Amino acid sequence: MSSSGSNAVTLNALLKKTEHYDKDERYMAISDLCEALKRHAASSTSYSSSPSLPLIDASTERRICTAVLSLLDDSSNDVQTVAVKTLGVLLTTVQEELVAEIADKLCTLVLDSTKSDLHDVYAIGLTTLITKIPLHMGDVVSHRLVGRLIDGIRLSSNSSFILVSCFELMTHLVSRFGTMPNVKRQHDAILQISLLQLSSTETVVRKRAGSTIGVMSRVLSDALLHQLVDRLLRQIDLAEGVGKSGKRRARAARANSTTTDPIADTRAILRTMCTVSGEVGHRLTQSQIDCIIPIFLRFCDAEDAMSGDDEASEDESVSMEETEEAVELANELRESCFAGFSSFVLRCPKEVMPHLKSIVGASLAYMRYDPNYSYGDEEEGEEEDGDESSGVEEFSEDEDEYSEEEDEEDDDDDASWKVRRGAIQALTAVVESTKLQNMDPSSLWTEEYSWRKDQSMKTTVAGALVKRFKEREENCRVAVIDCFTRLLAMTVAAAKNGMISLESGEEESGVPVIDLRSKYVPAIVKACEKQLEAKKGGERTKTSALALLSTLCVAPGGIGEPTQIESVFAHIHSILSPDPKHRTISTGLTKSIKLDALCLVRIMMTCDQHDASCIKHAFLSTLLGEVCNAVQEDWYKVIAEALRVLAEVPSLLLLEKEWKAQQMTDEDSPNNTEETNQVAKALYDAIEPRLAAHDLDQEIKECALVASAQLLSVLHPSLSTEQQHRLLSLLLERLKNETTRIAAMKTLPILASSSKSSRLDVSPILSNVVSELASLLRQQSRGVKQSALESLDMVIQCHGQDCGGDQDVELYDGVLRELGMIIVDSDLHISHLSL
Repeated sequence: MSSSGSNAVTLNALLKKTEHYDKDERYMAISDLCEALKRHAASSTSYSSSPSLPLIDASTERRICTAVLSLLDDSSNDVQTVAVKTLGVLLTTVQEELVAEIADKLCTLVLDSTKSDLHDVYAIGLTTLITKIPLHMGDVVSHRLVGRLIDGIRLSSNSSFILVSCFELMTHLVSRFGTMPNVKRQHDAILQISLLQLSSTETVVRKRAGSTIGVMSRVLSDALLHQLVDRLLRQIDLAEGVGKSGKRRARAARANSTTTDPIADTRAILRTMCTVSGEVGHRLTQSQIDCIIPIFLRFCDAEDAMSGDDEASEDESVSMEETEEAVELANELRESCFAGFSSFVLRCPKEVMPHLKSIVGASLAYMRYDPNYSYGDEEEGEEEDGDESSGVEEFSEDEDEYSEEEDEEDDDDDASWKVRRGAIQALTAVVESTKLQNMDPSSLWTEEYSWRKDQSMKTTVAGALVKRFKEREENCRVAVIDCFTRLLAMTVAAAKNGMISLESGEEESGVPVIDLRSKYVPAIVKACEKQLEAKKGGERTKTSALALLSTLCVAPGGIGEPTQIESVFAHIHSILSPDPKHRTISTGLTKSIKLDALCLVRIMMTCDQHDASCIKHAFLSTLLGEVCNAVQEDWYKVIAEALRVLAEVPSLLLLEKEWKAQQMTDEDSPNNTEETNQVAKALYDAIEPRLAAHDLDQEIKECALVASAQLLSVLHPSLSTEQQHRLLSLLLERLKNETTRIAAMKTLPILASSSKSSRLDVSPILSNVVSELASLLRQQSRGVKQSALESLDMVIQCHGQDCGGDQDVELYDGVLRELGMIIVDSDLHISHLSL
């Protein structure tokens, strides 16, 4: 029997089994049919001249389509699932005519209200068809589906599940084939029917209609897009406002309106407008944006941004007695508006510029919107703030913490945190927009805004963010810290570019001056420390606080005074400490927080904004033992970062030694020598086991090599001869190992550049190192040869005079022969290094 006949028999047998009374037989049949279709699909798309399997004839294709469609309403859910999967494979192999027929059949089933039990299966099948068919079939299939889906929406107003399915299918269809000719001709009809459903009584229908409009906005012509925005604006203008001022403006707008359009649901309109602005905000005109933003601000009036610390008037007390539904509606509207602000600020920053102050003012007001919770100290903190221009109050020691007992009594139904999060995200968008436009960020630090009902109480954006570090909801708290971190990083970058100055006393330089060190740094450090010491604080909060301190390190003045450096190191000690009594984090969060803490320590040690002597004394007295213990951790990332920190310790001691030499002080006092010997011993005990071990992660091996090289280069006088030889022999061993030889070669220049006054004796391994480096010049890898040449150059320059015997002459003769063999015209850089 031919292969074609055998294949037909197999397919016929499978098709017959799909009608078997046993569901297990049907399941196996449709599964085998799916695999057979996959093989045929792979064969038909093969680049070979003749397919490995014969193509399926038209009659069999039709029978397969009929069988798969019939199994979509099978009594077994497992059979239905495989049938949907098979349909996705089938659509890539059958002819266009059959695909159109399948689309018609599935659309009919979706619109049939009598088959509600299997409605979801049919909708999934049609969604699979829309997403799986080849693009060249999209126009034909869209022509079959768009009109029927529009009619289904129009005629199924009483069937919410059909409406939802139609909008979901329309969204997929427009998203994939929205630019096809047959779909473009239906853009206006799709738009109109979707806008009508924004006034539906079903929330889920309104949401799906808004999503469809959002996807439609990507492919609409400019004329239709402007019509859409104008209609949404009219609807929003007539919508019920939020708060006293919003409702008053809404009543005035309705009184002056002559439109006959039905008033849609306020949440749906705002959500849709925000979706459209997020998708195509850059295509909106200046006049449209000038209309949209004031309307949005109506729903985010700063006068309605109440906090538990505010004293409400009688009228406000009455308005606060609103139903839960009204409060929920107001919060959802405000959240949608702030999402819209974020989109506008990022997508069309130039057009939004005239409204930016209003957006920032509303965001600052609602960043503290927490009507059901009182922090207890906000009023006192602002009244006692001695420096009004700074906008930052000091954190009192007895300040209520978000993580203590009071937070346990929070109302789980309180969704005001979503409004605060939206306001914070809008401020973050302002910061990002300022960065993207390369604008001067000084206004965010110096310009004051009223953010409470008492207009006399003003604050800057930066000051308000630092105040809100005490936020009780972690999602909002993390967003606040991250926003301020971005603002600080952007400000430091602007200072480096000369746009602003962060040093006080430079007012006459002609650039804006921000006194970061005296007005902000103490409050920032104190606020971050409160997050680190909170035992019930989340991992994300602590991570954000550590990231902020890392960013602060690169600003002029860094963390601040020696007392602040010691305080930060003390908090890091509590994170790294293995003693549960001193630990401020739970065991489950230890690893990642330890990694972030070690990264902060390394940044503080390497940045040039801190006094080396202060860092050295604080580190040795507080953290050295904990970092050495961290090298024994289980997680390789923590081990590697701890080794990087230890690698910086010798350099820190060297910097202090040079500073003392400049100050003409006695640098070789017995106390200093004893301290150096103790540090060297602690470093050796921590580094040597990791350098000697073989079954370790590659990152740990490389960090151990660097740390040992730094230890030998700077502190070799404090190591015994035996310890020096042990480390040198391990370095030589790593040089001979294929996986670590490049990392080992990079450490050789560190050893060679040791202090001239007390040069490290590398004679025990010098000959072997030179010989090994010379042998590496024969490698095919260009990177290996380049690293070997650079290391040879440094080693011979610094220690070449230590070689003088006959054996060393022969060694150098061998090196010269190897060098001569790689001097070629084809690689001038390698030739240059060789010469």
